[in-house]
Amino acid sequence: MSKLVLFFSFSAFILTSLFAAKVKKEEVPLWVQDPSFVYATNEYLSNLGQGKTQKEAETDALSGLVAIFNRSIASSTQASLSYSVQQSEESAKIEKSKDLKQNVKISTNMDDLIGVEIREHWKSQDGTFYALAIIEKEKGARLYREKASDCISGIDELLDVVDANKGTFVGYFKCREAFNKSQRLQVYKGCLAVLDASARGISGRRGEGEYSDVALKVKADKIAKNIEIFVDISPDAKKIKPHFEKIFSKYSFTLSKDTSARYRLSIQLELDEPIE
Repeated sequence: MSKLVLFFSFSAFILTSLFAAKVKKEEVPLWVQDPSFVYATNEYLSNLGQGKTQKEAETDALSGLVAIFNRSIASSTQASLSYSVQQSEESAKIEKSKDLKQNVKISTNMDDLIGVEIREHWKSQDGTFYALAIIEKEKGARLYREKASDCISGIDELLDVVDANKGTFVGYFKCREAFNKSQRLQVYKGCLAVLDASARGISGRRGEGEYSDVALKVKADKIAKNIEIFVDISPDAKKIKPHFEKIFSKYSFTLSKDTSARYRLSIQLELDEPIE
């Protein structure tokens, strides 16, 4: 009996040793150890992700790239904010800065990533999945530069309409549309800065400050303040008048008590008989 026990013990020792040897022999890919071993940092931007599933690993890898871009976009947005606040009157700087910081928040997400691919996959013996997301810097910079140029061209066209329609709703909404494009521009410029640190600013036929998302928001608010709106509501619906006025005030429009205001919002409510 003791010989049998000894045999099983020896066999178990051999199996354990073989398993341990197998674990020790696991070769971890170079790109898992350090992505720059395979994808040189001067040519690629990369991020290693891991997770319990391949999908989790891929999402983790892409999320890391988003975080890298967001740091650059946040820095670019702060610079734009500082530039625009400096253009305002001295007494209004602090309040304007506070207001703009609350209203202008820009970040990128996975849908904004251009030229990104999941280049590598690997599963370790402990069941952990790894994935490597990369962007070829030269190609990515070219794509983001094209996107930024398209935004600038679009903003130029919109502001031409604004200049031709000063103090009108048409001018206001075109300026708001230009503001939305400028936020996209801020994303593309931030991504471009990460991929090509030596990249020069994307120029248009206007001054650089005029393409700032912050400056365009200020411009739109100024247009709104110069637009007087009289809210005219039927006598049986007077209680809801403040709600409409609140909406216009939120977007900086000037409310008028004078029926001769340039714009007049007329609201008539009709109540049908209840259905039995």
